[in-house]
Amino acid sequence: MSRRRVSRLEDLLAELTARVYALEQKPVERPAPAAAPVYTPVPVVVPPPPPVEQPQVSVHEELATKTTPVVLAPEPEQPVSLPPPAFVAETPLSDRLREMVGDDEWESLVGGSLLNKLGAFVLVIGLVLFLGYSFTQMGPAARVAVSLAVSGGLLAAGFFVERLQRYRVFAWGLLGAGWACLYATTYAMFAVDAARVIYNDTLGGLLLVAVAGAMIAHSLRYQSQTVTAIAAASAYGALALSPSKQLGVGALIPLSGALLYLADRLRWHAIGVLSVAATYGIIIAHGDQGSPLFTTQAFLFTLWLIFEAFDMVQLRSEQPRPGYAALIFPINALGFLLLSAAKWEKVDPAHLPHFLAAAALLYLGDAVLRGRMQSNAYQYSIVLASGLAALAVVRHAGGAWASVMLGVEAELLFLAAWRWRLRFLEWLAAIVFGGALLRMLWIAADSSAMVTWAGLTFHNWTPAAILLAVVAYTNRELRTVPIPYGYAGSALVQLVLGAESPKRWLGLVWTSWTAILLELSFWRKASDFRRQAYFAWVLAVLAVSFSFFDHFSRPAAASEWVSLAGASALGYWMTLRLWTREGKLFVSSLAALAATGFAMIVSWLQLPDVTVAVAWMALAVLLVEAGYRFQHNHLRMIGHNVGVGAFTRLFFANFTNTGVTGGLSHRLVTVLPVSGSFLYLYRRSREDAWPWLRLHLWLATAAIAILMRFEMGHVFTVVGWSLLGVGLLVIGQKFELEDWRWQSYALALMAAVRCVASNFDDPQSFAGLPGRLLTAGLVISALYVQEFLAPREELPRTYYSLLGSLLLASLLYREVSGSGLTVAWGLQGVLLLAAGFPARERVLRLTGLVLLLGCILKLFIYDLRNLETLPRILSFMALGVILLGVSWVYTRFRERLRKLL
Repeated sequence: MSRRRVSRLEDLLAELTARVYALEQKPVERPAPAAAPVYTPVPVVVPPPPPVEQPQVSVHEELATKTTPVVLAPEPEQPVSLPPPAFVAETPLSDRLREMVGDDEWESLVGGSLLNKLGAFVLVIGLVLFLGYSFTQMGPAARVAVSLAVSGGLLAAGFFVERLQRYRVFAWGLLGAGWACLYATTYAMFAVDAARVIYNDTLGGLLLVAVAGAMIAHSLRYQSQTVTAIAAASAYGALALSPSKQLGVGALIPLSGALLYLADRLRWHAIGVLSVAATYGIIIAHGDQGSPLFTTQAFLFTLWLIFEAFDMVQLRSEQPRPGYAALIFPINALGFLLLSAAKWEKVDPAHLPHFLAAAALLYLGDAVLRGRMQSNAYQYSIVLASGLAALAVVRHAGGAWASVMLGVEAELLFLAAWRWRLRFLEWLAAIVFGGALLRMLWIAADSSAMVTWAGLTFHNWTPAAILLAVVAYTNRELRTVPIPYGYAGSALVQLVLGAESPKRWLGLVWTSWTAILLELSFWRKASDFRRQAYFAWVLAVLAVSFSFFDHFSRPAAASEWVSLAGASALGYWMTLRLWTREGKLFVSSLAALAATGFAMIVSWLQLPDVTVAVAWMALAVLLVEAGYRFQHNHLRMIGHNVGVGAFTRLFFANFTNTGVTGGLSHRLVTVLPVSGSFLYLYRRSREDAWPWLRLHLWLATAAIAILMRFEMGHVFTVVGWSLLGVGLLVIGQKFELEDWRWQSYALALMAAVRCVASNFDDPQSFAGLPGRLLTAGLVISALYVQEFLAPREELPRTYYSLLGSLLLASLLYREVSGSGLTVAWGLQGVLLLAAGFPARERVLRLTGLVLLLGCILKLFIYDLRNLETLPRILSFMALGVILLGVSWVYTRFRERLRKLL
C-alpha cells in the first residue's frame, strides 16, 4: 500500500475517533432498578495512531474490545452538536487519477495504449502509401510480398503479446494495425495497378471478403471494441489517403458491411457511427471519379441502403442505445442526398427534380417502415420526404403551379395527420403550406401575366391563389392544433381582391370583405375571424386613403365618392356591431374614427362649399346622439370633435361667402345652424360632466360674433357685440352660466377696443349724425347698462364702469381739443359724480374724482405751457368753477351724502 493511501486512512481514523469520544463524554441518565448498580460512562483515552509498520486496528475492532459497560437510558431526541471535521486538503486531479488507476495503469494509459494506437495508425497509412507508390527496383509482386510480411508480422506479434496480461493493451494496437494492413494489401492485389498480382476480379473480391470475415471472426472471439475500432479507423484512413481513388472508394461497401454486421452483433454503436461518417468522408475527399451517373447512383444507393438497414435494425432492438447512435440517420441522409444531387446537377441537371421526387418517395417508404417499428421514429424521414418533394416541385414546376403542387403536398400531409391524429404531421403540413403561401406571394409580386377565361380577364396566378385559400379555410375547420390556416386564407383572398379589383374600388371591396369576416366571427363565435377582419379593415382604410389622395378632384368621380361613402357606412356598421355584440370599445372607436373621416371627405367632395360646415355639424349631432343611444362614450367624443372641425370650416368657406338665397345671406343660413348646434350639444352633454364641453358655448358665441362682423358691416359691428354682451350677461346670470358671463366681459372689451381702433376714425354719417358718435354712444351706454346689471359689490361691476368711463374719455379726447378737452373731462367727472350719488355707485364717484384730479394735473403740466392765453384762462376758470361746485356740494349736503355713501 502506498504511503499516500496510508496517510489518508490515518486521517479518517482520527476523525472517527474524535466523534466517538465526543458522544461518550455526554452524560446519560437511565432508569435502573433499586438493586442494580448505576454505571456512568468512563472517558476513553484513545492512544495515538500506531506507526505505519504496525498492523492497523479498525474503529469497529477498537470499540468491540472496550470492557467498560455503558448503559444508555432512553431520552428524548435532541440535536447533537459535533465538532467540525478536520480540514482535508483537496487532492489534485492527477493524484486522484493515479489513485483510481494506479501508477502503473496511468503510465500504461498514456504511454502504452494511446501511443500504441497512434503508432499502429501511422504504420498502416505508411503501408498503403508504399503500395501505391511505384518503385523502379520493385515490382508488384515484391511490393505485395513486403506488405503481406508486414501485416503477418503485426498479427503474429499481436497474438503472441496478448498472452501477457500486462501488455494486452499494446497487443490490441498491433492486432488492429495488422488487420488493417492485411485488408488494404488484399484489395490492392487486384484493384491497384502498382500492386496488382491478381487479374481475376472475382477471385480478388472473394479474398477481400475472406479477410473481412477473418477480421470479424477475430473480433467476435475476443469481443474487443477497441481492437475493432483501431482496425476500422486504420482501414478507413488508409482508404482516404490512398493515391488510388479506386482503392479509396471501391473497398468501402464490403468494409462498411462487415463493420456494421459486427456493430449490430456486439451492440457496438460507436463502430456504426464511425463507419457511416468515415465512408461518406472518404467519398467526399476523393471527389467525382468521372464514373457514369447510373454507376455512381447505384453505388451511393447501396451505401445508403446498408446504413439505413443497420439503423432500422437498431430500432427493433429492445435494448436502449446511446444518444450518439441517432447520428447515423442524419449523416447517412446528408451524405447520400448531397453526393447524389451534386452528381445529377453535374451530369443531367434537367432530371434532377426526378431524382428529388424519387428520393422523396424513398424516404416516404422509409418513414412508413420506421413508423411500424417504432411509433415516433418516422418523423425525420417524413420531414426529409416533404422537403425533397417541395424542392422537386420548386425545381420542376414554374409559376403558380409550384404553389399549387406545394399546397397539394401540404394537404396530403394534413389529411394524413387528421386521419391518424398525428400532431407532428399537422405542424409539418403547416410548414409546407407556409412555403406554398410564400411562393404565391413571390409570384404575385413578380408576375403580371393575364389570362382570359369565359370572358373574364384575370392574373394567371389567381385560380391557384383561390384554390389555396379554399384549402386553408378547409384545414382551419379540420385542424386539431392552433395553426393559423384561417389567416393564410384571408391573406390569399385579400391578395386576389387587391389584384383583380380596380384601384378606385379597392377600398370598398376590401371593406366589404372586412364586413364578411366580421359577420362570420359573430356567426361562428370565432376570434380568429374577428382578428382577420381587423387586419382587412386596416388595409381597406389605407386603400381608401391612398385612392383619395391619388385621384383628388372636386367634385369627385362617382367611383371615388361611392367608395368613400360605402367604406364609411360599413365602418359605422362595424362600430355598432363590435360594440353591441362584443363590447370592443377601442376597436369600435377606431372603426368609427375612420368612418367619420371618410364621411367628412365625401361631404367635402360632393357638397357646395358653403354647406360643408352644416353637413359636418349635422354629422357631429348624429354621432353624439348615437353615442347616447348605444352608450358609446368614444362615439360621442368623436362627434364633439367633428363639431370643432365644422367650426374651423366656417373660416374657409362661410364667413367670407357673399352669396344670397331668398334674401338671406349664405353666411346667415349656415353659421346660425352651426352655432345653434353647439348650444344643443352643450345642453345634450351636460350630464357627462366633461369640463372641455364648455368649449361649445365659446364656439357658439364666437361664431355669432364673427358673423356679426361680416353681416353688420365695418361700423356697426361694435353695436352688435355690445348688445350680444348685454344678452349674454343677462342669460348667464339668470341660468348661472359662468362661461356666458365671461364671454360678456370679453365682448365688452372687444367692442371698446374696436371703437378706439376703428370706429373713432370712421367718416360715415347716419341721419346727419356722425357714425363714430352714434356707435360709440351705443357702446358706452351698453357698458353702463351692463354695470348696473352686474351684481353689486363684485369685480365685474367695476370692470364695466371703468371700461365705459375710459371709452367716454377716449371719445372726448378724439372729439375735443385745446382748453375744451380739460373742460369736457371736468364735466364728465361732474356727471359721474352726479350719477354716482343717487345710484350709490362708488366706482362712478371715484372715477369722477380721478378725472377731476387729472384735469388739475393737465392744467399745470400741459395747458399752462402749451395753450394760448385766452384758452388757458378759460380752462382755469371753468375748472375752478367746477371744483368749487363739487366742493360746495360735498360740504352743503354732507349729512345727506353720508347716507347716500
